[in-house]
Amino acid sequence: MRFDESDWIQNFLNRNESEFVGFKMFNGDTSSVTETAKRFDMKLIPVLRKDIISVYLSLALLPLQEKNKNNHSSRNTNCGLEKILFEVGGFRRLKKNAFWLLKQYYLWERTPTFQKVYFEDMMNGVEYPKLNEYFNTKITFGLDEYKHMGYETYTKDWEKLLSPLADMLHLAKKSGNFPDYIHNVDI
Repeated sequence: MRFDESDWIQNFLNRNESEFVGFKMFNGDTSSVTETAKRFDMKLIPVLRKDIISVYLSLALLPLQEKNKNNHSSRNTNCGLEKILFEVGGFRRLKKNAFWLLKQYYLWERTPTFQKVYFEDMMNGVEYPKLNEYFNTKITFGLDEYKHMGYETYTKDWEKLLSPLADMLHLAKKSGNFPDYIHNVDI
């Protein structure tokens, strides 16, 4: 059964009486984030995770998650390394994914926008004065009870999948063009 994001969004907006509500959505879902925002007159606030390992693993295992979409288990903890590599296209494909991911981080950090928000900051109660100014109110994020999922929730072989990311991180760190949270990733 195909998930209808438009109906879900309309129901979500109808059930919420708050002036500001939000949910996460990714480009590549059934509908485009930008198109959905325009249709429902929403403001986009992009959020980035500093935990690049989680982002990489999620991206790396996307083909398996797509294949198992109808299976109610969204994680692939029981898949062995060989099956994962077969489904995702091998280490060469993972290296391309890692390069693309780091390129997105590079571009993100050079984007002059006040709407740039980090997921980890949302959990730690960091305020964004320019965002507050934009909405003309104090914006608080209710993620203080978020519990980080371990990398093993992606797959039991998660450490074996990190070598392409480690290679690309080495090059990124050498360039000197990345923020501290990238330089602090140790694989």
